[in-house]
Amino acid sequence: MNKNEATFSAKAIEAGTNYGDKKELTDVLHLVGLVDGQLRNVVTVRCYMGRSKSAMAVYATVWIHAPDNYRSGSGTASGWGYCKRSAAIAYALQNAGVTLRDPIDGHGMTAVREALNAVARALNLTMWTVIED
Repeated sequence: MNKNEATFSAKAIEAGTNYGDKKELTDVLHLVGLVDGQLRNVVTVRCYMGRSKSAMAVYATVWIHAPDNYRSGSGTASGWGYCKRSAAIAYALQNAGVTLRDPIDGHGMTAVREALNAVARALNLTMWTVIED
């Protein structure tokens, strides 16, 4: 299986949105890595949905806070018949200036985990793990 690859835009983008006061938190993922000999939370991904029973859209925000690479982005996905969480996360990564070689939108959370592994490799981390809250 080929590993996904990530690259970053030259300019750091800060377009993350905190939906915590308006939406229900549904998923949290952390990319924790070894940075300068210490474990650090390098990437945080949060997914939200509306509070009404008929809410269908998924909102995602990605924060990357690595040494010399701070950026954030937000994305939204709605509709039927695909993994909206992975789509919203894909759009949030793109909005933050992260380009993935292989698309993850609609491909499920396994693809999201591999995308976060690609981000870790692009950040030159030597040791890391992806944790779901």
